[in-house]
Amino acid sequence: MLAKFPYVNGSIFADSLPTEYFDNEMREALLAACRFNWSRISPAVFGSMFQLVKSKEACRADGEHYTSETNILKTIEPLFLDELRAESKRLFALADTPANLRRLKDFRDSLSEIVFYDPACGSRVIIMTTADSVDEY
Repeated sequence: MLAKFPYVNGSIFADSLPTEYFDNEMREALLAACRFNWSRISPAVFGSMFQLVKSKEACRADGEHYTSETNILKTIEPLFLDELRAESKRLFALADTPANLRRLKDFRDSLSEIVFYDPACGSRVIIMTTADSVDEY
């Protein structure tokens, strides 16, 4: 069966490639970075750092662009977030009746069914900003 797929488990890793210089200090720095709780750092920080590390010319040549949270919101607010915000505000203003509580639950459930797609998916800032914005409701 595998003969039909010569590239599966083929010779892609057959060659030994030279490794770059990596000393104990670098190893310890890498291990410390692995132990760090990165969940406390906003992906926007990485995007900003990315822009500072690489020249604008190099980013342009490689088609690498960082989109700030501000610009992401300028896109997603009129696209769908303003509508969600208005519906959320309208529903929370209703009286606490069983029917209105059902409407609120249905709205909450509909939020969990929204699918986001970012074809570039570089630093994940677009996805994270969008998900965080919807989470507010």
